Amino acid sequence: MRRDHLDEAAIKDQLNQRGFLNRMLCRITKAVAKPWHMFPVGLLFGLGLTPSPTVALILAVVVDAATANLPS
Repeated sequence: MRRDHLDEAAIKDQLNQRGFLNRMLCRITKAVAKPWHMFPVGLLFGLGLTPSPTVALILAVVVDAATANLPS
């Protein structure tokens, strides 16, 4: 193994320059700094990728369960 001194700033700059999507989405990827920042991203993907009949079915089940006399 090599025993070179690694400059973290240079490594970070090199990693930020790779990939087409990374160059296109640079601002978005830098905005996500904490784990809870991923929640809105996941929510948007979930809403965008879930077919509307599935959402309607889930909503119907939830409404039916809420109106029924279920034991708590």
